[in-house]
Amino acid sequence: MAVTLKEIAEEVGVSKMTISRVLNGKNQGQVSLELTEKIKAALARHNYQPNLNARNLRSARQPEEQIVDDSMITLLLPCPDFLDRPIDLISEYVEISNAVLQTASKYDFKVKMLPISRTNDPHDIEWGWLKDLRAGSRVLAYSAWFLPVLTELSRRGCRIAMISAEVFWRSAYGSVVRDFALFTYMTVDGSMQLVQHLVDNGYKKIAIATKYPDEPDEPLVVGYSNVLKKYKERYFNIIRLPKKNNQELDIEAIRGAYDKDPFDSLVIECPSHWKFRYRDSLAKNLDLPEDVKILFCDDRSDCDRLSPPVHSVHYPRKKMGQDAVEALLAKEFIPCEKFYRGELVIR
Repeated sequence: MAVTLKEIAEEVGVSKMTISRVLNGKNQGQVSLELTEKIKAALARHNYQPNLNARNLRSARQPEEQIVDDSMITLLLPCPDFLDRPIDLISEYVEISNAVLQTASKYDFKVKMLPISRTNDPHDIEWGWLKDLRAGSRVLAYSAWFLPVLTELSRRGCRIAMISAEVFWRSAYGSVVRDFALFTYMTVDGSMQLVQHLVDNGYKKIAIATKYPDEPDEPLVVGYSNVLKKYKERYFNIIRLPKKNNQELDIEAIRGAYDKDPFDSLVIECPSHWKFRYRDSLAKNLDLPEDVKILFCDDRSDCDRLSPPVHSVHYPRKKMGQDAVEALLAKEFIPCEKFYRGELVIR
């Protein structure tokens, strides 16, 4: 069996980067003559032959060959001020980031957070910021928002781990993520758990509220439809929420839908940045009657504190972050997809 560069480095007692410097003739002033000869002897003893085809391919892609930091994981951010923005993914991103940092540190790896755009636009990329990511780099991203960048980084030979929900355009990108390690939480199943819970508890007029009711395969809509199609002559009401990233609740859209076609329960995509004015009543926040049962598609930190406490689905994002890091650090990177089911939390 052919010996690897890592095995030779361990035998000599140096890093892979030091071995690479000698192999690439860049050891002048970086590696002592004595150590250089020791490395060359080990390479000769094991008849180590660099993969010239791979090297030529990398050279064609990268005008100047650079050494990959073998102890680094790069966690992508949409833009430099992302964590200051009142958008849906902030709390989820923080949860995943903490898991990534903790797991990487357990293996003595560093984590670098790297923004890809000044404007929070996946098609307005600062490629200069990404120039050091190349074959062998370990890259982790949360959400399919990063796909344009991840596709290019994968072409360069980076290891890619992507954590994402079952987003409505997931079926469209299947062909471009075959070389990724995917970690997907099952939002369609989560929606089905919520709706089925309401049916089982006697609710007859169940409505849902989402920003994307017309998108193909939108998870909340699909889950809602999958449950209700089992029941004939079932009430059906999909509320369109305005697409805006502020902290105000979409009271008018929800109240208007209720006035037009009253419902006794509501499953709503409730962003983590929404701020509630009243802690004593969730229905009051949405200008709905107190007897309307309200459930959230995803867990929020204040679900326990609202009145009444809100049922929701908890997805194991911490576990997903841990598994993504493990995949990136494995001796052999294996593209795959792993699915994670959410847990219905009854409060």
